[in-house]
Amino acid sequence: MQSGIPTLDFSFDGCNFCGRCREICPHADVFFDDDLAFSHKAQVQSHCLALNSVECQLCRDHCPTDAIRFRPRAGGPWHPSVVEDSCTGCGLCIGHCPTNAISISVRSGSHVDAQP
Repeated sequence: MQSGIPTLDFSFDGCNFCGRCREICPHADVFFDDDLAFSHKAQVQSHCLALNSVECQLCRDHCPTDAIRFRPRAGGPWHPSVVEDSCTGCGLCIGHCPTNAISISVRSGSHVDAQP
């Protein structure tokens, strides 16, 4: 909580959508829709190791829905991409990125205009 407002911090772990927060916090609907899914998705930033010719796929390894996929590329490490329809916005990939190159952004077409 920050100033009495619930917050999410994915720097150490992500959400497993257990729903316990809804039982405890009256403001949990700020983060989740009715299906316990976020209106946000992961986004890989330009300082990602794989995008800078260093072999790394830790984000993919920690994605429970296989939403982060790596495309083959000639002459260097494979490049990551996020499959928006598969990404739940759980944040599990964020804390495992050694360069903090994954952020959460509003899913296209979402009515939410604030980021968690």
